[in-house]
Amino acid sequence: MNLIKTLTLAALLPCAATVSAHEGLSASQSVIGYTTTDEIAINKAAFGQAGTYTIGAVMPSSMLADFKGCKIIGIRVASGMDLGRTSFTLCKNGAGSPEQLHTQKQRVYEGWNNVFFTGYEYVITGEEELFYGFDYTETDAMVTAEAGAICATGGYDVNNSFVQQVGNNYYQISGVGSLCIQMIVDITDMPKQRMSMGFFDNGFKYKKPGEGLEIFTQISNTGAETVNNFRVVCKIDDDDSRYIDVEETLAYGQSSTVNKTFNITDLPLGGHSLYVYVDKINGVDYADGINRGVGAKFAVYNDALPRESVFVEVYADQNNRHTASVADAFAESYDYLGDKMILLYNFRPGNSLAVDGSSYLHDLYAYTWPSFTSNRSHFPGENNVAYDVNQYIDQMPFLIPTIIEEIVEQDITTPSFADVQLESEIADGRQLTVKAKGNILPEAKSIYGDLALTLMLVEDKVNCKQQTSSGNKRYTHSNVLRAYITPATGKTLDCSKTTYEETFTLTVPEDFDADNLSVVGVLCQAGTPTPATLDDFDVTNASKTKVVNNMSGIENINDDAQQGACEYYTLSGERVHESDLSKGIYIRVNADGSHTKIMR
Repeated sequence: MNLIKTLTLAALLPCAATVSAHEGLSASQSVIGYTTTDEIAINKAAFGQAGTYTIGAVMPSSMLADFKGCKIIGIRVASGMDLGRTSFTLCKNGAGSPEQLHTQKQRVYEGWNNVFFTGYEYVITGEEELFYGFDYTETDAMVTAEAGAICATGGYDVNNSFVQQVGNNYYQISGVGSLCIQMIVDITDMPKQRMSMGFFDNGFKYKKPGEGLEIFTQISNTGAETVNNFRVVCKIDDDDSRYIDVEETLAYGQSSTVNKTFNITDLPLGGHSLYVYVDKINGVDYADGINRGVGAKFAVYNDALPRESVFVEVYADQNNRHTASVADAFAESYDYLGDKMILLYNFRPGNSLAVDGSSYLHDLYAYTWPSFTSNRSHFPGENNVAYDVNQYIDQMPFLIPTIIEEIVEQDITTPSFADVQLESEIADGRQLTVKAKGNILPEAKSIYGDLALTLMLVEDKVNCKQQTSSGNKRYTHSNVLRAYITPATGKTLDCSKTTYEETFTLTVPEDFDADNLSVVGVLCQAGTPTPATLDDFDVTNASKTKVVNNMSGIENINDDAQQGACEYYTLSGERVHESDLSKGIYIRVNADGSHTKIMR
């Protein structure tokens, strides 16, 4: 999933329950999933509306890689009451285009249920994504009683750990933690000792010393031998190691949630790296642990500037019908948020509205179209920097404005370390002049090195073809990126200074409407991002200004400027033959009916 807020269950009635661990499994069988114990924190959750829902979890290839060669031989699920016979399913390529691998009906009783596949097993390659789930039917009686049969872990909502399948799409369910569902695997050929990092979150990138550095991760035993204790290393900047000792018994496939906050008052201001891995298992050095860790970047700051606006960049496609539908939803948020949000549509390379220089952004961020970034920043726990909205636009378009507004309201509160103030005008000769200035805090130098200022020319009311739900038709686009005024990756600013002031010019093409132009400026780290450094190139501030049109609107008459009959009128409306024109200003009515002021 790639959106922060999704669906929340309507009725949550917590009821603690436990059963014996992995009852019915042999010594060569275990479970994998977001939950691997038999603990149940909530066993009466409900949707609150009668119907049948296909629910389960999606496990990405990054989590399945450690189980390469294992055979999935069934599914375990917990239920808060007897549900009768229902269908269980295993699908490959969970996101976007599910391929059903196996489906099987079996009766579901209250508590944990082992559903062993009949005549089928699936060998994990470590490169696939799998959805494993079942059909949950909520009756009118459940709705009336406000008590369903959904069992969950409670606590944190972990991405992909509880989803609803609707057609080819998956919608994250929030509010109850992870669904109590697991895959049963044959572990005969697994190595004896191995631990793997799963979900990892170190919070937002920018931290004040008093906030502390929080580490939240899921660590699984993916070796055949039972783990009784292990040590986690949190290495900061390659020379500062802090340790978390965990005393917990984990059989194969079981996971431990590790949550620790470290004091970072002793860290200098600026950017830092974090790497987390397991270095000891059962008191013995685990040499392979460092190769199986996870990393992140964060920054420490004291002072900050207010963020002027949140820069929302939509990677759009004129050949994708969802672009028009998404634009309608975004327009609603744009009107509501006002100056808090700068909206810009960056069209896919190959489109008629595509802009030279923007392809690198599509290559780095847009794994699907349309998608969008907010300040080009990575939200903790998300798989990508960009958010995908395709899965929502058909089924639940009403959710998109709410999601956008929550993201922007959240991101407007994040710290900034430089600002940008813009003035722009277009004069005769279609010469655009942009003056940019701003303040720079010392934190900018310590975090980014140098900053880069990127200026973009944006146009409203651009009439162009767009694929829509009713076909390919003329469509009026607004907030469209039309040209880069600076290089696409920006003009480097010297962050050793406390202020900057720059002037840029551009000759605006004739087909751009000067009355509908604006300039957007964004500040981010100087340089060219790569997939490995993407988290370093978030936008620290953004600003937008309307272009002031100072063109006189008068053109010198040109003998071959117009082909066909033209009519000439004085400013008072009196018609004058072209041969009788004396020096002065006239209105020319062109052959196509358009009007132009001319000077004789």
